[in-house]
Amino acid sequence: MSGQLKQLYHCDRCGQVFRSSIKDISELKCTECGISPVRDGFAQLAQMPVLDHSLLDQNHGIAGKDEADFFSMERKKKQKRAINMYISWFALLLTVMLIGYFVKKSHDGRETERDAINKESIEYERRSAKALIASLRAFQDFSTSNGENEKAQYIYNGTDYLVQIRNYYDDPLNKEDYKNKRIKVLQANLVEEQNQPNRMDVLLKIDYEDRYDEVFEAVFWQRDSKWYLDWPQFTRIGELNWANFVKNPQITGEYQFRLYARKRRNEFADDNGYTELVLSKAINLKDKSSEDSTSSLVKRGAELEAEVLEYIEQVYKTQRSKEEVLGIIDTVGQARVNVRVAHEEVDGVKVIVLKELISKNWFSELDEVEE
Repeated sequence: MSGQLKQLYHCDRCGQVFRSSIKDISELKCTECGISPVRDGFAQLAQMPVLDHSLLDQNHGIAGKDEADFFSMERKKKQKRAINMYISWFALLLTVMLIGYFVKKSHDGRETERDAINKESIEYERRSAKALIASLRAFQDFSTSNGENEKAQYIYNGTDYLVQIRNYYDDPLNKEDYKNKRIKVLQANLVEEQNQPNRMDVLLKIDYEDRYDEVFEAVFWQRDSKWYLDWPQFTRIGELNWANFVKNPQITGEYQFRLYARKRRNEFADDNGYTELVLSKAINLKDKSSEDSTSSLVKRGAELEAEVLEYIEQVYKTQRSKEEVLGIIDTVGQARVNVRVAHEEVDGVKVIVLKELISKNWFSELDEVEE
């Protein structure tokens, strides 16, 4: 029996591939289901092609070598490869979808942020234009008004300066006449800071046919819906006339002035315990922003000296941004200071001594603004 030739058969009933010796159809039984492998309506076994004898399995029943095992394992491998392929494609598709989602989300986030920035920029431009128009109207009303009471209506906290306004315009040298003049706006900047009223800085120009053009600056502050001129900043006014104060060392007491300050390059050779500064009268005109410069001393080693020198150095090194208006007319190295000074005797000589740095600008005293 062992020498009989065997052949592979396929059972049409259970689908199993099995090996059996060549027998008559009536004698052939499936080794899996035990029934004749030929189902009614299918091709008869006699009609099936006989395999080449060289292909007959000589290892039937040996695990891992039986051809039936081989076909079964191949089928499982194909199924596994198909499943792995589907999983790989699904993972790739999911990855692409996730990348697309996050890219879109990031893009949408940037678009939203950019839209917010553009919207804020547009809103700021609208506020700036509205503030500039209101400020120019206030300046025109101020320029055409007469007397301290009328002018004070267009000045920020104007009633606080009634006496100074009258004395200032009683001086023939201070007859500022902007009536019927064609004023051009060279540059403007709306400044919105916390705890302060909104501020509009404007650089203006008047064209003259018979003399040089005048370029000057003006600052306006908002109170409620109206805008007012900062008159002390506009005129650089102090408590006294600076030239008269410098010439008269007999004047006693401390006085407030809006001036330019810089450190003198060559200080006193002898050690008198003071650092020498140069203070100059400030004028609201480009190309003639200061005059009447004079020496002033500040106590060496004092906090005031350190504060003033640090500020002067900072002004000298700081690069002004394109948006900034204030400072365009200043001479390089000149620092704006609002100070109190007095005549004092140092080494037997009456000199001007710096007593207090009130502020590092020439603004009016501002109202407190609640957040």
